[in-house]
This record gives sequence, C-alpha cells and structure tokens, in this order.
Amino acid sequence: IAAAMVDQAEAVFFAGGNQEDYVRWKGELIDAVARVYERGGVVGGTSAGLAILGEFVYDSIAANAADEASVESSDATYDPYEPEISFTSDFFHFPPLAGTITDTHFANRDRFGRRAAFMARQIGDARVTSDPPRILGIGVDEMNAVVIDREGIGRLLQQEPGTGAAFLILGGQPDEISDQEALYYRDLLVTRLDDPSQLFDFNRWCGTGPTYEV
Repeated sequence: IAAAMVDQAEAVFFAGGNQEDYVRWKGELIDAVARVYERGGVVGGTSAGLAILGEFVYDSIAANAADEASVESSDATYDPYEPEISFTSDFFHFPPLAGTITDTHFANRDRFGRRAAFMARQIGDARVTSDPPRILGIGVDEMNAVVIDREGIGRLLQQEPGTGAAFLILGGQPDEISDQEALYYRDLLVTRLDDPSQLFDFNRWCGTGPTYEV
C-alpha cells in the first residue's frame, strides 16, 4: 500500500531518526521512491534521512546492536574496522550521488574524522569500483541543505543566513587502512560551501567555494 501511495507522489522527504529503520525498507518501497526521482520528482531528507541518500550508507545497524548511540570520529579513525561500524550498499542509485557517502550534524558533532574513515572503508572494502578509486564524502551542518538540480549542480540553502556550511570531501586510495590500526589518509580535497551563491558540480566533483587539502 505504501509503495502504491509513493507511486502517486511528486516529492518524498525522509525525516530524521535512525537510518537502520530506513535501510530495512530496501525493496518495493524504496524502488517506488527511486521512481519518484526518475519521473522528475524531488527526493530529500534530513539527519538519518540524508544519511541514506548516497550510493554508500552508514546504516548504524551494528552500532545499535551494540547499544552505541553513534560512532565518533575518535573511534572511527583509531580503528575504521571497529565492530560498531556497518554499511549498506545498493540502496539508492541517484546519478548525482554516485560514488558518494553522506553525513549530517557535521561540524556540531565533529564528524570530519568519521567521514574520512567511512570514505576509506568503501575503498578498502572494494565497494568503490572506479579506477583509480575515488569517493566523495558529503557533510552537511545543521540548518543547512544541499539541493541538486537536473544538471547535477548543487547549491547551499541555509535556514539562517551565515550559519553553518556543507563540506564536499574528495578522497582517493587511503595510505593505510587495516583492522585494529589507526587510519592514515592524506590529501583529502575539501570544498566548503558556506554561502548560497556558491555551487558544486556533482558531474565533475568541483565547486566555487573555498577549496583546501587536509
């Protein structure tokens, strides 16, 4: 019934909560959401609802099973293969978000480290198939959004002007990633969008905001 209702929709927005609840919908209902986008509709989400939109998804299933509220940057970079980290692939296939993994509450919860670790895991686990391997991590602050048009051009929207940003992080092969070892990941190229006039091209993975290496 829910899939039939979605098949009549022009837009779908996923609320916050727990992405484990969403990834369990994989199948008929999620296929119906994908069809909304394919026929020209809008698909978006906030918090957990954003975390499920990339090609690769941190699904929080293992963290929930271990009664962990979240994976912190300090834990993920100390050991990117800690048991509380788990992923889902082949959930959505939105063309502008191919090769991406998303995260929210970015600066407020200090998630740059875990974003880098999650990016590195997709390459280390051979989920990224590009040659050479490349992945784009997308981190969005609270009260901010990135909207992407039909041409694959993204722009920043802000609930309060001048507050927060979005971070587009391009990474290649990690220098060192292995079980029970600290992550070593150089030359991450960051594009920061902190003004609605700035753009990011998801076709070419470059933008007009300030760009720097980490």
